[in-house]
Amino acid sequence: ISKDIVQTNNSIYKSNQEKYGFKPPQILANFTKVQQKKEVEEAKQYRELTNQPIVFQPSDLQWRTIEKIIFSRKERTCSICFGTFGAEKQLITGCRHTFHQSCYVQFLKQNPRSKNQCVICKQHSMIIESPNLQKFHYKLSIIYIQSFFRMHLCVNQRRSLKIIKSGEFSNKLNLVTDQHKVFQDHINDEMQQHIYQYQQECDEGNKIFDEFCKLKDQKAYDVIVKARKRQHNMCLICYDDIEPGFLSWSSEENTKYVVVSCCGSMFHRECLDAACVERTFCVYCKSGYFRVNCEIQ
Repeated sequence: ISKDIVQTNNSIYKSNQEKYGFKPPQILANFTKVQQKKEVEEAKQYRELTNQPIVFQPSDLQWRTIEKIIFSRKERTCSICFGTFGAEKQLITGCRHTFHQSCYVQFLKQNPRSKNQCVICKQHSMIIESPNLQKFHYKLSIIYIQSFFRMHLCVNQRRSLKIIKSGEFSNKLNLVTDQHKVFQDHINDEMQQHIYQYQQECDEGNKIFDEFCKLKDQKAYDVIVKARKRQHNMCLICYDDIEPGFLSWSSEENTKYVVVSCCGSMFHRECLDAACVERTFCVYCKSGYFRVNCEIQ
């Protein structure tokens, strides 16, 4: 039976070749590298074409129906930032989701490949701006604000009327005034105590200051006596001779000579000021000191 089928097929092929001029197909080798690369590239192109997402593009009537469905849901928050819509620009998708335009722009900056893609359901669909939805949410926010204020005012009015009628308001006022008087008396007593303590501290400070001034004068006189007994008559910083004469204490500040309290050495004021920049101790005996202004008569 198989031989008969092959013979009939060959006869039909020969008859068609004689009638229509058919030629037998040329057999090519499919194992070359160049052709294999071409086949792989064609397969990739085919896959890219077939894997492209089909974007849903609704008509104007379908957009209006989507807006009506969103109106009926009364969504007040954005699905990206979870903030209220308010008067900001809003976008709607073919899959019936809404979000702020600014939020979607930031989402595209972070994910540039997800263009024409819903943020929530990851479905490829058209995204347009909806001014009707923006107006709706703007009016809705105004209504909610008005209702909140009305409710708040009504509740406060009812509470105030109840308090006034029951007499609690006058009792609370009396309590507040009594507490205020007690608090004010307490503050006045504390203020008087602080003022009295401050006056005592000032008096003690003045006494200590007077005693210190007396001690300073006595110590200054002792320093002058010590300086008169010194054995050298020169400034130990610049090594210049000091004018001979009687050394005495001076109440002036900018005197030419200064005596040190530690060892009784005598210096030019300018020399000692320059030396104090580098060190805080005496140049001669290397100890602490205080200055005594003096003059030579």
